[in-house]
Amino acid sequence: IKLASKLSSGCDYALFKDGIEPMWEDSRNKHGGRWLVSLAKQQRQSNLDRLWLETLLCLIGEAFEEYSEEVCGVVLNVRTKGDKIAIWTSEAENQPAVTFIGRVYKERLGLSPKVIIGYQATRLILSWLQTSFGIPVGQILTSALSVVNRGGVLEIEFLCPLKASYLPC
Repeated sequence: IKLASKLSSGCDYALFKDGIEPMWEDSRNKHGGRWLVSLAKQQRQSNLDRLWLETLLCLIGEAFEEYSEEVCGVVLNVRTKGDKIAIWTSEAENQPAVTFIGRVYKERLGLSPKVIIGYQATRLILSWLQTSFGIPVGQILTSALSVVNRGGVLEIEFLCPLKASYLPC
């Protein structure tokens, strides 16, 4: 397996628990969300491999204690402008679990208290796409999307059937 920092732009890694697909419409993901760490392209060589390895170890080692069952999987997106690492959870409305997972994840990554990582609920992502771009939710759930910022304008590109794809925001 290639190191994350050696992947070409546009490549993704995903590791999910048995029976869970890395797609929003999977029954374990559709009510959940993700903790998202965004990295500038300059951080790829210095931090990406370490952060991705620690993310994998959090999933495999059940680092989130009694809330480990809430974690569905992890995703890495390598992109030209910057990379993203996300932990997907099953229930966005389970505030104690979401908060605990985020706090532990940030500690395990060794991020400074000043660094902010964000949580995005799946339903909010889908709602934003529907409201902002008039895309029916059914169409969102059957296509993979890429949201691209071109000169301050967000454009949505439909890439392929969503089978094992990721919805970047």
